[in-house]
Amino acid sequence: MKKIIASSIATVLPLLAGVTPAFAQTTAGDDFLDSIQGASGLSSMDLPVFIGNIIYVLLSFLGVVFLVFVIYAGFLWMTAAGNADNTKKAKTLLMQAVIGLVIILAAYAITSFVMSTIGGAISAA
Repeated sequence: MKKIIASSIATVLPLLAGVTPAFAQTTAGDDFLDSIQGASGLSSMDLPVFIGNIIYVLLSFLGVVFLVFVIYAGFLWMTAAGNADNTKKAKTLLMQAVIGLVIILAAYAITSFVMSTIGGAISAA
């Protein structure tokens, strides 16, 4: 499990900074320094955009966690075999997952609004 999380972080973290994947091919006429500067993404991304990307990725990850909880709750419910305790546990878990999804969607909406407002304020300045 630790390897999966570590590889996921190693895959997603460069994408947050806007780093494009490096391929063996290069296009003719590119200067070496220009390609390094473009690949790093440091000169083309502002701090609010970087923070917004981090928040969006974290919220996306939480959406995946929600999906796992819903599938687990459904599995518990289907394998309850008439056991009232297991059915109640599955219903509770499903309700908590739905409440979590509502919180995630609200956080996404607030983040989207704030980041668009900040972006508009920065571009207007």
